[in-house]
Amino acid sequence: MEIPELSRVDRVAGPAVSVPVVNQLSQHRDVVKAVQALNKAEMFGAGYELSFSLDGRTQEAIIRIVDKTTRQAIAQVLPPHVLSLLEQLPSAAADDTTGMQPTSA
Repeated sequence: MEIPELSRVDRVAGPAVSVPVVNQLSQHRDVVKAVQALNKAEMFGAGYELSFSLDGRTQEAIIRIVDKTTRQAIAQVLPPHVLSLLEQLPSAAADDTTGMQPTSA
């Protein structure tokens, strides 16, 4: 049985991930956690929730306020606004749902 060298690195052909893409993924992760925290706190009432999706063409985050019963979008919210709303939650609510803590302004 042949054992490959540990010091050798095999190159795998594939697209390289650029720094802006990594930063965008990290930002999306933060927005998703904020959406989850706001939904758990029922920030928009018991009948509504935030919905997160990515635009298939641009990969930009799309956050909508959605009626839980009809699944109809009521409004669209920008990601920075979602993060700002998270800051308004009591820190205990944010900690319980996401592990994220609201930042103080």
